Amino acid sequence: MKKLFKNLFSSGNETPSEEEQQKEDLKKFEILKFDGKRALNTRQLNYAVAYLREALKIKQDIEVMSDLIMAYIALEEYDAALDIHDQMMEVEPDDVAVLAIRNTILFLDDRNEEVIAHCRLLLEKDPDNFSVYIQQGKARQSLDDLPGALADYTKAIALKDDFSEVYYLRAALFFAMNAWSEALEDVEKVLELDEENYHAYLLRGQIHEKMNNTDAAKEDYQIAIENNPFIHEAWLALGQLLIALGENEEAIAHFDEAIESIGDFAKAYAERGRAKNALGDKEGALEDLKKSLELNPESEEAQLLEGQHSNFEDMYKGGIF
Repeated sequence: MKKLFKNLFSSGNETPSEEEQQKEDLKKFEILKFDGKRALNTRQLNYAVAYLREALKIKQDIEVMSDLIMAYIALEEYDAALDIHDQMMEVEPDDVAVLAIRNTILFLDDRNEEVIAHCRLLLEKDPDNFSVYIQQGKARQSLDDLPGALADYTKAIALKDDFSEVYYLRAALFFAMNAWSEALEDVEKVLELDEENYHAYLLRGQIHEKMNNTDAAKEDYQIAIENNPFIHEAWLALGQLLIALGENEEAIAHFDEAIESIGDFAKAYAERGRAKNALGDKEGALEDLKKSLELNPESEEAQLLEGQHSNFEDMYKGGIF
């Protein structure tokens, strides 16, 4: 890379005029900017940082700064990203979109108190910005301020009532607060706006299960799986519900399908073993448990077994299933 930069910036013996120097600098800037963006897009992040930083030495360009921030975020170098954002704010101090970038960096770095403080600043400049209320709500929720998050999501909905994401966020929050009816109403709105949202079907299934609407829950879990065959949570939710209802043969068939679809699905093996054990198939249950532990030695089942059994044959005595 040093050789590349040396060649790029090398010049002849003649001293160029000011106008020629400006043209040459602009040419170098465009090359560095292009190569930096290309390196970012191909995930060559260290190269992207090097090119983009050199470009900024020539010209303070918002697009270059934005790309450099993205590279630092991908590298999880959040302080460096914040430093570049400080430079962005010097160039565009009153641009709300530029100000909002800081929240993304702070939120990814789990600096939620700072996110909330920055949201207040943004709302002073743009009080009708619904996305800021969403960011603030997420930060409050991360800090377990559920009433505050609920208020923020509700304000965002009042400002933009056709945005499915915020209805989903509020539905999930209502679910966490055991407010099943309110959660169901919001998730129905999500599906009205986005009928193929598999996360919403999963959540609606969980809500129906909490409300003892087991047939509706089964149907929603199945739709979530059909919309995204790789959604682990829906496969598990449906299988665990079948086991809870005593439908263990159906659960085994379901987890057979899950394992066939996804492959090395450790939790599916563990749950299928639980269903087999309930039907008296101790040998089959043991094989499934072994496979689950091979795939995920740090699993919940592994933690339950740690220090309790000297071998697999004694596991059932401890009630692992």
